Amino acid sequence: MKKVVVFIFVIAIIIIICFVLLKIPAVSKSISRLTGQAFYEELTPYDNNFEINKLKISNQSFYYSNLSDIQKNIYTCVANGVKNYESNFVLQNYEVIDSDTTMKDVEKSMQAFFADHPEVFYVNNEYTISTKKTLFDSYVELNITYTVKSKQELDAKINEIDTKINEYLNDAEGKNGFNAELVLHDKIGQKVEYYNYEKIEDVPQECHSIYGVFIDGKAVCDGFSKALQILLDRKGIENILVLGTLENESHAWNLVKLDDEWYNVDLTSDKAIKDVDSNIILHTYFNATTSKMKTTHSYENEEIMPQATGEKYNYYNQTNKVIKSSTNFNTKFKLMLDNNENEYLLEFSSEGVSDVPSKMVDFLSANKYKDYISNNKITYYTIADVYVLMKNK
Repeated sequence: MKKVVVFIFVIAIIIIICFVLLKIPAVSKSISRLTGQAFYEELTPYDNNFEINKLKISNQSFYYSNLSDIQKNIYTCVANGVKNYESNFVLQNYEVIDSDTTMKDVEKSMQAFFADHPEVFYVNNEYTISTKKTLFDSYVELNITYTVKSKQELDAKINEIDTKINEYLNDAEGKNGFNAELVLHDKIGQKVEYYNYEKIEDVPQECHSIYGVFIDGKAVCDGFSKALQILLDRKGIENILVLGTLENESHAWNLVKLDDEWYNVDLTSDKAIKDVDSNIILHTYFNATTSKMKTTHSYENEEIMPQATGEKYNYYNQTNKVIKSSTNFNTKFKLMLDNNENEYLLEFSSEGVSDVPSKMVDFLSANKYKDYISNNKITYYTIADVYVLMKNK
């Protein structure tokens, strides 16, 4: 009987000591981490070699590298969860401070993940997070949903997209750098329809992804940009998805690196011209500088984005379609007209040239370029410093 009393006393002392220790935050967290490691699968560390699916791109860490260590850990949990096709997973080693901080950390990590991974076309943008408590600590669980019903359906769609990607790449076979970028930019623009909408909430999820581009043939700006992102990556051209606004609406485009200089390319805007054939692709925002982009666009996270200062590979510079104030307008305009192979229009950039429309009308009328002028009238569009002169229908 005495031994039983002693045993009970010892157990009681141990329980009291454990209870006291658990009240010490450092001890509680240590025990929580130890017990957590016993129940959670070990995470695969994240780097540029991390493969979520076989559509992976090589440059998949730009936004990841700009996160805090805490947010990088969340991003790694998300990458592992999506790779394993999991809908619910714990954000391992995440210390809960308060719900607002957790929400901001998760939002920034998820945005970075989607921007780095155009190949993840099957995860809905909506997700939920919940904070749960255990005897030792609190933890956060993230719930995501997929646009596919099974891993088998996902694999089939990945294979379907991979086939389409290779078809696009065949069009750019033997081309590199600027020439490959130009072919891919124009092919996407010609083959894919812009999905018109009244409310952004009405846009199908697929149109925000590479699936909309490569399979459905319809997309909005982030779908176009992600498709170009993955195609350029396959051609060995480093590029980044850019998030921002255009005319006060959310927008996406790409930053492209050629010969160690950065350029902006906005494929969606290059498709947008009113009242003309939807197959017409412009190059107003093909390899533009940051300063030019900022006349019409604004950047989200501008502080981390590379400055695009390159001018060599701007479309108009590369194709010799620039009229400068120091150039004889008529001489250069005639040269562009005579060498124009576009069946719909002539596009060119002007620098410091005044009264360009009048100069075009005077020259076309005097020289009888009937394809572009009728009754001394022309149809043209002007965007920033670019002029688009339409041929008569």
